Amino acid sequence: MNQRIPTVLVPTLECYLSSMNEHLPGFLDSFYVLGSIALDEFSPHFSDVDFVAVISHPSHGDETWALEEIHREVERKYPRWKLSGMYLLETQLGRADDFLIYHDGFLTPHPSEPDPVTWWILKNHGIALLGSDPRDLPITVDANVLVTWTQENMNTYWKSWTRRPGRLILLLSDWGILWAVLGVARQFYTIREKRIISKRRAGDYALSVIPERWHRVIDEAIRIRTRSGEPLYRSRLVRMFDTVNFMKYIIRSLNDHPKAE
Repeated sequence: MNQRIPTVLVPTLECYLSSMNEHLPGFLDSFYVLGSIALDEFSPHFSDVDFVAVISHPSHGDETWALEEIHREVERKYPRWKLSGMYLLETQLGRADDFLIYHDGFLTPHPSEPDPVTWWILKNHGIALLGSDPRDLPITVDANVLVTWTQENMNTYWKSWTRRPGRLILLLSDWGILWAVLGVARQFYTIREKRIISKRRAGDYALSVIPERWHRVIDEAIRIRTRSGEPLYRSRLVRMFDTVNFMKYIIRSLNDHPKAE
């Protein structure tokens, strides 16, 4: 097993690969771990096991059923760790459409292309458990494409967190603060630096360049991520409003001046 894989995840991934070899021999050509694990910031409290699996041929009928059963069996044996990822052909790398995605216990067709973040992390940080070095994969991710996609995502998905009641309610939870504050901090980093880093490092980066007015809410998100220290807010409502205003500040500043502090 690749030494970059956290020890606690090794039994889960060994079980998955062994089951694939037993029940679907020859079906899996390559298997790459992405996400926070690939970015060297695995959290036992928050991280899933994100992956990209390259398959030898399109799955049909019984193969698709067997693949779903393999995932379910792995989750029965190791319920703490959730695998989440995609199955595609090598020719689909970097431009996939009509691939299979496994998430939350279900294997479903996915008609649209994955975002460039997936390809960038795979190419630059992916961990190969089976197959060739990800740096040798036929994938090219243009930095400007990555930034353009990130800007659009910021002005659609992330902006909705400052407006939609259902998402505002989530900001009353610790998870919501972590997701929103460090999620937007990663957008901030990517648009400015044309690269991708982990949530915690994005928070540290934001602390180094963003006015002190916002440091408290950033530190609170980092505290939640690392599960350390005491809460920095006595009121969850005040924390929610600080988060919304922080997100609005980041979105506005990046739209007006992408390199401004």
